Amino acid sequence: MCLEDYRKAGKIAGKARDLGCEIVKEGLPVLELAERVEAYIIEQGADLAFPVNIDINDIAAHFTPTHDCDLKLKKGDVVKVDVGAQVNGYIGDTAATVEVGTSDNADLIKASREALNAALEVARPGLSVNILAGAVEDMIKSRGYLPVHNLTGHQVDQYIIHAGFSVPSIRTMNTDRLPNKGAIAIEPFATNGSAGEVTNGPIGNIYRLQRVVPKQKDIMEQLVQRTRGLPFSERLCHSITEKSEKHLKRWSRMRAVYAYPILVERTGGMVSQTEHTIWLEGDGCEILTK
Repeated sequence: MCLEDYRKAGKIAGKARDLGCEIVKEGLPVLELAERVEAYIIEQGADLAFPVNIDINDIAAHFTPTHDCDLKLKKGDVVKVDVGAQVNGYIGDTAATVEVGTSDNADLIKASREALNAALEVARPGLSVNILAGAVEDMIKSRGYLPVHNLTGHQVDQYIIHAGFSVPSIRTMNTDRLPNKGAIAIEPFATNGSAGEVTNGPIGNIYRLQRVVPKQKDIMEQLVQRTRGLPFSERLCHSITEKSEKHLKRWSRMRAVYAYPILVERTGGMVSQTEHTIWLEGDGCEILTK
């Protein structure tokens, strides 16, 4: 039954998220953080739904370290740990934000956490997406920050992270309603930037296969087998071939893979993120990624 797979994936993702947040400290290599979180997911009997995103300060999404990354966490960094685990393709997607060694951004972090709680209080099958979005928007703005308006939550389906419809963090003309049965991820982003908007930055070392290149069929078919169409990291590619950087650049030019850019707050503001995946059915919701 898919719900049991969602529950298992959600439970593992939640514990992996907590592990990541617990080990964040000044001087910790970002590569070590990623490897420990991802290893935990595998050890617990799940697979990765996507590479762990470790998004620091004004980066909101889509950064994961390369196999040779030497970046270390610094005092004052605002670190988003965004984790995805999957069991038979059913996904638990969850995130939390922690600050390294200071509390200067504690209120910002609290704003996204309280916005998620406000959304969870109203979430139920058939609810207007705009009502849920309004709960997020009002909470973040009441704390003196802006929701990131061009990042959204999303429906989740088997082997599909962004399925169906989006769940915005601001009121829009959207007339969608939450499904009567199914999984969605709610993920408010709050920022102290003046734009409340992200823009594309450099490639964040996360990719998704779009087609197999005949000359690299052996390598790419290993990626197909290991990812089932879900996003993967340069690190995974490097575990198959030492020429990962060369191949990924070439495949990107050929549009055989999609390269995810990091998403950065347009005015350089700090960003916090909190996320849960929930299951909707009957007259309520179940939080899968506690």
